[in-house]
Amino acid sequence: MGEAPPRAVYVDDVEIPWSARRCDGHWHYDATAAAVVVSLPRVDLRNGATVTIKRASSTRHAVEALLDGYPGLARRLETISESTRALLGEDNRRIVTVAQSVDRIQRDPSRAEAELQAVREHLDGLDDVLVGATATWRGYQALTPKQPPRSTDILDAARRLLDTTRTQV
Repeated sequence: MGEAPPRAVYVDDVEIPWSARRCDGHWHYDATAAAVVVSLPRVDLRNGATVTIKRASSTRHAVEALLDGYPGLARRLETISESTRALLGEDNRRIVTVAQSVDRIQRDPSRAEAELQAVREHLDGLDDVLVGATATWRGYQALTPKQPPRSTDILDAARRLLDTTRTQV
């Protein structure tokens, strides 16, 4: 299970600033791994250092439940987006929008719950996009029956991957 983005991070009672990406002396939320990453400033480990992560208790459990399986889901959505990009044309925007939730969460961790909820709500609609595209490409392939059905094979594989994703959510 992933961890919810924190409200604040402290090192020895000194608040560490947030950054949208890895940066020394800052913390950032790695949405791909659903993990908080703290890049400590230079610290003498012989003296020790205490890192404290403060979380919003009201939303923590809801966000962590939505994060369950999210890193794998995000990777599968990216694979579906990349493999079907040329076949879907404008319809690929719907898949890309859902797949880019990782980027949006990383840029604004406070929106994690809303983004994760939206990802789950849009999964069924992505299957509709793939079903429609598969039917269209089957029609095109019927015009050239001697050529192997590469386009529909790719779309069928993407649907299987999406189906796996939906059953694991």
